[in-house]
Amino acid sequence: AGRGVARGSAFSLGMMMAIFATKYVTAVAVAVQPHLRDNSGFMLAVCALFGVFSGYFLGRLARDLKAYQQFPAQLQVM
Repeated sequence: AGRGVARGSAFSLGMMMAIFATKYVTAVAVAVQPHLRDNSGFMLAVCALFGVFSGYFLGRLARDLKAYQQFPAQLQVM
């Protein structure tokens, strides 16, 4: 099994912080106003936001896998 090195970016860090903030704000909002659990608009917005986050990271994974497959076999294993 080889190892890969991926550089981080400020944008990726920002996305991770946005995920944390979204989870935190959602949990606090539902704790303070429990009726938000039954509000379909609120839940739709939260789920859509998490969908955007997931799509970004899945897209980045697909891009990285495609780039990895284009390298010659002897360079893939470190």
